[in-house]
Amino acid sequence: MKKTLATCLFTLLAATVPVSAVAAKVSSKWDLPDRWNVNVGAFFITNANTTLGVRAAGGPASVGVGLDFSRNLNVGDRETAGRIDGYWRFSKRSRADWTYFKYERDGRTDALDIPIDLPPEFPSFDIGDPLVTQFDTDILKLAYTFSFLNSEKIELGVGAGLHISNIELELQDVNDPANKTAVSEFTAPLPVARIILNYNISPRWRWTNSVDFFYLNIGNFEGGLTDLRSALEHHTFKNVGFGFGINRFDLDLEFESSDTDFVGSLKSGWSGFLAYVTV
Repeated sequence: MKKTLATCLFTLLAATVPVSAVAAKVSSKWDLPDRWNVNVGAFFITNANTTLGVRAAGGPASVGVGLDFSRNLNVGDRETAGRIDGYWRFSKRSRADWTYFKYERDGRTDALDIPIDLPPEFPSFDIGDPLVTQFDTDILKLAYTFSFLNSEKIELGVGAGLHISNIELELQDVNDPANKTAVSEFTAPLPVARIILNYNISPRWRWTNSVDFFYLNIGNFEGGLTDLRSALEHHTFKNVGFGFGINRFDLDLEFESSDTDFVGSLKSGWSGFLAYVTV
């Protein structure tokens, strides 16, 4: 996690080295070309992975640890999701950014190859149980960005916001669905810092980049995330264009429930390609 974050930050900061030289050539009277921007398209997730762990508080990491959704539950690692990104620029240096998408993954295994021992309020599953899994994730990102440099060529800014993940998981024993079905919903609103770097290659071509990152270790919670997005846009028409890019996300959380004796951990990540219409 820390290595990935350092790499992302180094890449963006290194790209800003020639910024001052470019900015010196830009007129201070330059007006912003866009107040609103909305990108609507598809997110082609090609490499999703999730690992869920549950263990007794203060005990060895041996209960339910290493439940790999792809390997143990046969949950698919590829998915196509609709996605919307955008921002509203309410001054030359200030803008509000948002992103929303939802992806759904499901799977079925005819014979579970490891036991799943969950907290007492949920049923446990044994080796050999046939399971159906439904794993849905909603992602909402909200952020404020301050562009301390915004010229005809380059926009460089920093900001802060929320990365909200709503995760719904259902495990169901095919042979005994009435008594052995576990349903859980978990929402993780995590504060993030962000850096953006946008470069106008030409009047029609634009390269956009952003990285959101977070790490916290306090009380019964420890976790971090990195979310890196890079895209190339072609402004084909006056107000409409097309974009293509990549997005890489990593989440690593560990938390102890306040009303049980269990510690949960969640590691989730995905990478994929973006294709969208920008307005």
